Amino acid sequence: VISDIASGRFMDVNERWVEMLGYSKEEQIGRTSKEVGIWADPEVRDRGLAILSEQGHFKDFAIEFVTRTGQLRSALWSAEIISLEGQEVLLSLLIDSTERKQAEESLRKSEALYRSVVDNIQDVFYRTDADGLLVMLSPSGARLLGYDSIDDMVGRPNADFWFEPAGRTDFLARIQAQGKVTDFEVVLKRRDGSPVLVATSSGLYGDDQGRVLGVEGIFRDITERKHAEEALRQSEEKFSRLFKLSPDAISLSEPDSGLLVDVNEAYARLSGYAPEELIGRNSLELNLFVNPASRDRMVERLKTTGQANNIEIGIRRKDGSEIECTVSCQFITIGQERFVLAVMRDLTEFKRMQDMMIQSEKMISVGGIAAGIAHEINNPLGIIVQTAQNLVQRTRPDFRKNIEVAESIGLDMALLEKYMQARKILPFVQDMQAAALRAANIIRHMLDFSRRSESRRAVCDLPGIVDRAVALAKNDYDLKRSYDFKHIRIIKDYADDVQGIQCTETEIEQVLLNLLRNAAQAMAVADPPTHSPHIVIRLLNVRQGVRIMVEDNGPGMSSDMKRRVFEPFFTTKPPGVGTGLGLSVSYFIVTRGHGGRMWVESEPGMGATFTVELPKGAPGEEPIAATGA
Repeated sequence: VISDIASGRFMDVNERWVEMLGYSKEEQIGRTSKEVGIWADPEVRDRGLAILSEQGHFKDFAIEFVTRTGQLRSALWSAEIISLEGQEVLLSLLIDSTERKQAEESLRKSEALYRSVVDNIQDVFYRTDADGLLVMLSPSGARLLGYDSIDDMVGRPNADFWFEPAGRTDFLARIQAQGKVTDFEVVLKRRDGSPVLVATSSGLYGDDQGRVLGVEGIFRDITERKHAEEALRQSEEKFSRLFKLSPDAISLSEPDSGLLVDVNEAYARLSGYAPEELIGRNSLELNLFVNPASRDRMVERLKTTGQANNIEIGIRRKDGSEIECTVSCQFITIGQERFVLAVMRDLTEFKRMQDMMIQSEKMISVGGIAAGIAHEINNPLGIIVQTAQNLVQRTRPDFRKNIEVAESIGLDMALLEKYMQARKILPFVQDMQAAALRAANIIRHMLDFSRRSESRRAVCDLPGIVDRAVALAKNDYDLKRSYDFKHIRIIKDYADDVQGIQCTETEIEQVLLNLLRNAAQAMAVADPPTHSPHIVIRLLNVRQGVRIMVEDNGPGMSSDMKRRVFEPFFTTKPPGVGTGLGLSVSYFIVTRGHGGRMWVESEPGMGATFTVELPKGAPGEEPIAATGA
């Protein structure tokens, strides 16, 4: 390198310097070494120039410079002042000494390490000669096998320290065949005769002429490692089973790309995809999120706080159906890699139970209101019924008291009767009586709805109750007149051992009759008409008790209808056909009267299934023994 003494600017550099430094000539000529930025420590340059000013030259001055790529390299700098075309310039010669310096440093460290290993190694270093005598051992070997010093062991046959000396034959045979063994498990014998499990990595060693001089290697006590490995294996197996068998959907994904690394069976079931369809793909590819913006909010919260808990998100399954889920996720580190662990739970059942609780609370509230309204209406209704009855009674032409009063005022009862017939007054009165009776019936239903039944409960024969309800439906005059229930095919699917449950037979019979009537009416008014109308009644045992399912192939219900179907006075029938109390009373009988559950599953055009679950025992009582179990 040739540089101007006064300014220190580069005047010329050769190709080797360009190659070493990484900067082109154009990037150096006319700039100082500090401007180019080659010095690891600029003060070293200043010390070199100070020597130069005193002596006029120097040789092999050790420096470190930084290449264009930021790599630190070592060099020996020799410099002198020369005259070039009448101008004094600095001629620098730089020899790259990086590799040599690294080699020297490596050798120094290797020698220090070797000395340290022999004295301080926790593992055991050993060497045997060609005859199998122990000729070298680190102090850790004496400590491991319970000897006072290595002098008590060196010079003895190595086989003396094997718990089963015959095993050494296989050990040597493997070394002869493979040249070495790695993590070969051996049981050695301590001084007191107790065994210790070690793992050895050993091989043959020789002289410069290639003659084999013996065996050398390292071994370590692996007793604790074996215990730890077994504990880890059991722990991994436990958590693997928890991961795979968890009812919640669990996934592991890469934080940046979102690629799924692993999923459990619950995740596959929830999403509708097979595990192999999920792993290696992200949620955007699978179109899992109904609203991708909700995923973005979750990811943002995860990045900000490190975790996100109980975030409600709409999930789209493989078949296109959508479900509501709650997602909790956080960062976890496995090995050296960071992942996102996400736990997703289907809220469908929770939402349904929440709706049922809301419905139940609504029933309780409406029940009190219904009782008050019913009692208030009963008073004027009694007057209407009584007045209608008196009106009929006091216009009868054959009643003696009526005849006496009519004669006293000159009224002809025969003409009065003809007038009432001509003006159809009696049919009006009869309509009034029918309407009053209908209102009384509604009031009775409201009172039934408002108070808990005090009927005596007993162990019931559910198949018999279902059979009677079907017989009643077939003989129901209103059904026969309007819907012709006998044209509906009834399919009974009873479990062989339906257990007995405590209930009030008439109430459960009323529930079933209401469900049968509603199914028949729905199928009768369906547009288009229901093809091959049928009702399937299933009885099956469940853990809580007995489940009754009434399934029809009618027109089904919309989501809004399903939400309101158990509300009092909600009906889809024309005015005058239904009161809207049948299902609400049924719901009350099942939930409050019997401590059970009742819900509906339906889709438009797919029919409806009403499910009733009755517990084994009456509310507040111990469960009774199941008959036939």
